[in-house]
Amino acid sequence: AACLIGSRALGGVGAALSETAALTTVSSLPWQGTHLAKALAGVEVVVGIGSAVGSGVGGALYASCGTAAAAFLLPCSALAAACAISALPMLILLPRAAPEQQTTASTVAAT
Repeated sequence: AACLIGSRALGGVGAALSETAALTTVSSLPWQGTHLAKALAGVEVVVGIGSAVGSGVGGALYASCGTAAAAFLLPCSALAAACAISALPMLILLPRAAPEQQTTASTVAAT
């Protein structure tokens, strides 16, 4: 039971850190006004859908396995594949900032 509680706590910390990183990344892009609002709303929609659907899909993948090792590897592999598949459309569809809008660490440190 302690292992289950620990893994759930670790999962919660990981989820909190990843959502914070996603929101920080989107907020640091040079979008303004409605573009920023749409981007932040998009992140929250994806997080909500993942929270609603993820447990059921993960449970179904876990239940479909015959061994304990496969029960762990199949959901993790499915998640890794989904991330890899979604990376290409994101690279194509996300706007790129103009060079004059990008800031570097030295520019930020100087101000």
